[in-house]
Amino acid sequence: MVWNLEYDVGWRMNSEEDKRNYKAKYLARIERMKQLTRQLHEGGVTLHVGTDPMNPYVIPGLSVIEEMQILEETGIPLEDVWVAATSAPGASTGLPKLGRIQVDAPADFLILREDPTVDLSALDTIEAVVADGRLYTREALDQALRRYQDYFNGWIYDRTMTQAARLVMRSFEKGDDTPGDVAPSTAPVGMAPSREPFQDSADPIGQFARTGNRSLEE
Repeated sequence: MVWNLEYDVGWRMNSEEDKRNYKAKYLARIERMKQLTRQLHEGGVTLHVGTDPMNPYVIPGLSVIEEMQILEETGIPLEDVWVAATSAPGASTGLPKLGRIQVDAPADFLILREDPTVDLSALDTIEAVVADGRLYTREALDQALRRYQDYFNGWIYDRTMTQAARLVMRSFEKGDDTPGDVAPSTAPVGMAPSREPFQDSADPIGQFARTGNRSLEE
C-alpha cells in the first residue's frame, strides 16, 4: 500500500499555536481518518474491528461498540461493519468458524432483545452472553459489573490514578520532549479513535482520570 501524505493523520505539537488549536486539529484528523478508512473499504481492503485494550482508559467491549459506530459513520454499510467485527477477524487469524453461528463453531455469542444488524443501538439490549459455551445471564453480568465498579471506585485506586493522570497532563502543558509531548497519531486501519477529546471542565485532569469508571456507569 502506498501512503498518501495529503491525509496527514498524525502530528506533533511543535508550537504554541498547535497546542491552542489542538481540538480543531484533532477533529480534522479524525475526519481524514474516516475518509481514508472508507476509501480503503471501497478499494477492497479487509478491515478488522479492534479493542485497543492496552491503551489507557480503553474498555474492551465498550470500545468495540464505539468503533463499530464510527465505522458506520464513515459510510461503510452496517452489514460490512458486522463482518469486520466477527467473521473477518476469524478468517484472518486462521479460525474461519470464529465469528459465525454454525455447527462446530466456537460457542461465543450474544443474546439480545432487539436486532443489532438493523441498528447498532440494539447492542444495549443484551439479555445474556455465551462465552466458551458458558451462559451468563443479564443478572449475573450486572452483579459482576457492580463488583468491578466497587473495586475501581475505591478511594485508593481513584486517588492513585488521578495523581498519575495529573502528571501525564502536566507533561503536555510543559511541552517536554517526553511521550506526553506527542499528540495522538495514526491508529492501525480498523482501530478508529474516539470522536473528540475531553470537553473543558472545572477539573479536566480529574475528569480524564475518572473517565473509565464513568463510562461503565453510563
